[in-house]
Amino acid sequence: MTTIQQAVQAASAVSAIPPAVISRIKIEIRSHLLSRGNLTNGALLGGVIAKALQDFPESGFSVRQYGGMSRFVERFLSDTLRFHSLGGGGDPIFEGIDSSPPTLAGLWRPFTHPKSEVVIVLDQHFNLHVVPNTDLLPGEWKRISPVSLALQYEWATEFVATRMPAEHRQSSSDLLKRYTSENFTFEWIAYLKRNSTEGLSTIWSKFRTEKIQEYFAQQLKDVGCPPEKVELYNAQLFNQQIISRNAPLLGAVKPVSGSVNKERNQPIGSLGLIKQLAHAYVDSAGEKELRDLKINLGAVVDAISRLDLNNTNMS
Repeated sequence: MTTIQQAVQAASAVSAIPPAVISRIKIEIRSHLLSRGNLTNGALLGGVIAKALQDFPESGFSVRQYGGMSRFVERFLSDTLRFHSLGGGGDPIFEGIDSSPPTLAGLWRPFTHPKSEVVIVLDQHFNLHVVPNTDLLPGEWKRISPVSLALQYEWATEFVATRMPAEHRQSSSDLLKRYTSENFTFEWIAYLKRNSTEGLSTIWSKFRTEKIQEYFAQQLKDVGCPPEKVELYNAQLFNQQIISRNAPLLGAVKPVSGSVNKERNQPIGSLGLIKQLAHAYVDSAGEKELRDLKINLGAVVDAISRLDLNNTNMS
């Protein structure tokens, strides 16, 4: 074998990192960035990668094989990190490309939207992660299937038979029979809204939430998730449902005065809980989520007025 052939063979061996390894590293990096203000350095990143590789002891992988951390990031993590600056001693500082990686605060959408761009997974220690739908996962990780349209259609049919007020049962049943699971959603929601004065939307929302939580808990149990974690994750899913349901109705602007902050930290009853959840959602949301957030214009005007008043009082 010639020297050139040996070099080519060595380069090929070095580049052969299983996709599952890279995917696991990206997951650990996203989690790490959450606690670091979306910035990290080469030394810390090395520790994160070492933690990820604990699940792949046979890989024999080392960042040094690729000429150091900066080159490794450029080659394998360019969709996750980018170079930010040089820190003390020349240690590179990296910035997360997605400033708001999915967290446990975002369980509701990936679980209830069949075409969500992110999915919920459990690692081998039954820790929950929300990762891009395109990620290749380690073999022992379990993907939690989102609520399908077929399942929602099944729930709607059961709802009509068991919870729908008698005067609407026949018309709602006829509506569902005219559509399939793939195209019933729009007409079904429109029907409920047309009869909102009779509380149909509220009754359906409660029924659907119960079914979603049952389905979520059952999937966790089926893969052996401990009961205490099933309870914890189901509570987080329910809290996210409250945020998802109320955020479009609430305008959330970070307060600038101490008095408003005091009010925020002293919730009163269910309204206080909703305020805390709404603030938690906005504080953790990225640009995309904030752009998608629907806010009542009256709430915006009121918020601007409060800001103007606070600035006047502070000047």
